[in-house]
Amino acid sequence: MKKNQIFRFICLSVAVIAIANGQSKKTKRFSSEWKKAGPEKSWNSTEHEYFYKWRNDLMKRRSKLNDQILRRQKAILNGNKITSEIWNYGSISSPGNRVTDIVWEGLGYGYEFGPFIGAVVPVPAGSHQDAYQKIDANGSPALDDDGNPIWLARVISDGLVSLGGEISPDGKTFYGWEPLAFNEQGVPYGDPNSTRIPTSNDVDRSGDGKPDSWPEGWYNPNLKRYVWPGALRQGSSNSDLESFFVVDDRSNKEFKYYPFSNDSTRMGLGIEIECRYYQWSNPLAEDVIFLIYKVTNKSDKDLNDVIFGMWGDPH
Repeated sequence: MKKNQIFRFICLSVAVIAIANGQSKKTKRFSSEWKKAGPEKSWNSTEHEYFYKWRNDLMKRRSKLNDQILRRQKAILNGNKITSEIWNYGSISSPGNRVTDIVWEGLGYGYEFGPFIGAVVPVPAGSHQDAYQKIDANGSPALDDDGNPIWLARVISDGLVSLGGEISPDGKTFYGWEPLAFNEQGVPYGDPNSTRIPTSNDVDRSGDGKPDSWPEGWYNPNLKRYVWPGALRQGSSNSDLESFFVVDDRSNKEFKYYPFSNDSTRMGLGIEIECRYYQWSNPLAEDVIFLIYKVTNKSDKDLNDVIFGMWGDPH
């Protein structure tokens, strides 16, 4: 995947990959290890509430350190016969949600779904337990220009909460997608003062003239109104209901790979995803949510052996 190369994925259906449930060993309830291990399907509402409060507090502290990281937001998509909770870190539904968990015909289907991207990248020798030496066509260790063995790792970025998600050993950083408040040019993606993901049909409840979930930066002084950032043209959605948010994987610090030569704090693969979800009430599409992902390699380096997919865990 070349630098700044963009490719699009239209997910008309999602292949379900069952995620194993259960922890390898029992831990004391509400302990640090219990929280890091994450939600189990057997948890009650109190346990889920305790976990999410701890997790959200960590996320709030992180967002205060970097204005570009947006607070966690959600929206309920109900533009046709499917109702679903979505989150601006990529997940569709969430552990503990049994009300808006991809509901169709009165039944809930989604424990948690979400996009992931993986790639093979070079890492320092022996820097991770999953790092391995590159082998050449003759079966010998491949060497760099200095004659040293080349070490690689398969890095995967996702935003799942299930089973805790991947987290740093100290329990302070989640190795997942980060929702972005704005891009490098300052163009806003979401409202840091709102708890909701921007949706095309949102209304002005506060009386300030702005749909509540939309950022201030979407105001068009020429038109003298707030304008939806449509994929095809400004001010127009492609569907009856559309949601919009953007994430990147800067917090995926599990592997010592640095995609940006001038910024060692941004790790992961250097990937950014623009996420647009569409619903139509037309009978031809009333049972479908269209998930549109525009993926960009924002880093200074090319990525090889890249894969894109969806994790999916039904009830």
